[in-house]
Amino acid sequence: MIDDAGRRRVLHLFADILDYPTQGLGEQVDECMVLVSARNPEAAERLGRFQEYVGENTSGQMEEVYSTTFDLDPVCHPYVGYHIFGETYQRSAFLVGLKEQYRTCDFEVDGTELPDRISAVLRFLSISQDAEQYDVIVNEAMLPALAKMTRDVEPTEEEIEDEQPLTVEPVYKDTLHALRMLLEPATVPMIAQQGVGDSIGGASDA
Repeated sequence: MIDDAGRRRVLHLFADILDYPTQGLGEQVDECMVLVSARNPEAAERLGRFQEYVGENTSGQMEEVYSTTFDLDPVCHPYVGYHIFGETYQRSAFLVGLKEQYRTCDFEVDGTELPDRISAVLRFLSISQDAEQYDVIVNEAMLPALAKMTRDVEPTEEEIEDEQPLTVEPVYKDTLHALRMLLEPATVPMIAQQGVGDSIGGASDA
């Protein structure tokens, strides 16, 4: 995935892009596109759809789309541990393990945010100097979560019957697809999911 410095910058930019939109979103996407285009044209195509959408919409509209995607669509719930474990004890152990990993790099999550928010995990990966730590988090946490966040879900019968069903703009899903495409070539084959808690410091057998 590009060179090491480029990889770190791309991960940090994706963290910004997948966080709540700011005035600098357009510049962040433009920079990310330059780096991604040089490495993965297919991922760049996905990200390009998001870039075009950002250019055509106001900050307020982007905030609305972000909230609709990540707050109202459970498929895109922005917490990695949620997609792997749901709201279970295993997720709690996973959160503890992530915090322990963060401490090894003196990394702190902003404010009251949970450590498994996808933007926080990406920021940590962008500074981690430990190749094994990086591979474990990517293979056992990020890729399984992204696989679920990018899957297509058929509408329920209730949504079909509803005269005005909830419609989620796919642009953020395009960004998630692009991130998944970039992470996959850079890692070893995925480790079995049951090892996630133990590898990151939690307990997955509770």
